[in-house]
Amino acid sequence: MKKKKNNNRNREQRLVASWTLELAYALMEEYPLMDRSAALRQAHLVRRLMEALGQGTVEFDYVKANGETRHACGTLCERFIPAGKRPAADSKTRRQANPLVFCYYDIDVESWRSFSASKVDYVER
Repeated sequence: MKKKKNNNRNREQRLVASWTLELAYALMEEYPLMDRSAALRQAHLVRRLMEALGQGTVEFDYVKANGETRHACGTLCERFIPAGKRPAADSKTRRQANPLVFCYYDIDVESWRSFSASKVDYVER
């Protein structure tokens, strides 16, 4: 039983590492001046943010398209999203057209928002 549990944990760790590397390479492709180290740091930051958003509410900062810094309190956890604002199970809203853009539900504004992976500045623990 213990060996099976370790195998599951190893599989999860490999998936997380794979997702993080894919995001880092996408960042380097989109921003040719971003070196590998910076891309990996940014990918890890976004991964931690997405994991935290899935578990509850998180405060974080990102730079909007117009250059302003936005402080957000968001979530992806269904228990914090009003029933009328949740995506339908059969909807295509979960499809991600751009791998560098992530959606979240903004608790303060009570609406869905998105940010670019390259623009996340800070994640509050």
